[in-house]
Amino acid sequence: MILPIWIFGQNYSWKKPKGTYGFILGFDLGMRHLSFEENYTALKEAQKYYLIDSESALLSFRLGFDYSWFIAEDMYLKTGLRLTNPGYFSQQLESLNNKDKLAINQDIGLEKNTTYNHRYFFLELPLAWRMIYQGRNCRSFIEAGISTQYYISTNLKAANNPVETIKLRENIFPFYFSGLIGIGAEYDLNDKIPVFIQLVCRYQLNRIDKGHVKEGLISLGIETGTRYYF
Repeated sequence: MILPIWIFGQNYSWKKPKGTYGFILGFDLGMRHLSFEENYTALKEAQKYYLIDSESALLSFRLGFDYSWFIAEDMYLKTGLRLTNPGYFSQQLESLNNKDKLAINQDIGLEKNTTYNHRYFFLELPLAWRMIYQGRNCRSFIEAGISTQYYISTNLKAANNPVETIKLRENIFPFYFSGLIGIGAEYDLNDKIPVFIQLVCRYQLNRIDKGHVKEGLISLGIETGTRYYF
């Protein structure tokens, strides 16, 4: 399968494009990171460690489109719009900062000692710089930047009842910012259409809500898609 693609990709003369646009599909393995204020005595040390140990990573997706502008020699500025659903598995669903965030366990009566799939939905607007290391029709690249995420809703599913989905809109900040860094490669199928694959790490920069416990999301994922030169 690879040989016909390779032969097909040789029969054209590549020219520097003004930019690219295309679609992207990605999968991330992510979880929540927590930190506690030093003077916060409401959670004892044992409770803190239980809270962290009771959580594990959850697979999520990223789907949308990208748009890039050529700005200098082998450099592009990239933006776009994606739908993402990062999350984590947890046995601890009580609000960590009850004054500012929905007290989930009080409002929907969830069962104790059950693992839950806690998933957020965001609209994501990335802004990243991409540097290309040129080859004839196969190139490597690195990316770095920041993405703005708008909170849409939260979905919960219990391990003992995975069919039923509890939909919430939590009283948390509507906008979040995540730093991102990635490395990848792209291959030109012809003089207009390249395909790419990349490894991307994201770290949420601002906390989810106000309070003594700082919550954020971190993930590592793979993205692939197509671009179209213009």
